[in-house]
Amino acid sequence: MTEGYLLDTNILIYFTEGNLKLIDFLAKLKQETFFASVISHFEFLDGHKTSKQLNEMEKAIEGFIFLDLRREITKAAAELDLKTKKKLKLKDLLIAATARVENLTIVTADKDFKKVEGVETLLFKL
Repeated sequence: MTEGYLLDTNILIYFTEGNLKLIDFLAKLKQETFFASVISHFEFLDGHKTSKQLNEMEKAIEGFIFLDLRREITKAAAELDLKTKKKLKLKDLLIAATARVENLTIVTADKDFKKVEGVETLLFKL
């Protein structure tokens, strides 16, 4: 099991935009390595119109460690879906399940993650 922080998609976006408040927030966590789900990787890259844009965005996040989905995570997502009474989107369930299985705290600007029992969340406010 890993310990540390799992960055939600919105945090990746703010980071690559150079949001100084976020950069200061992350620096205070005193963490050398930050993780993200492959789901966040997809969400971050999705919608870019050209392969040049896609490659530029990929380079902007190359320092993060992206955690792959595996059976244990998808099972945890299904369990969380039942516990939250289907109040989260599938992408968010998979991100939350990744945090739960890997023993990571989600760093997010999305209050919806607070609905997930058993997953620690650190809320970033713009």
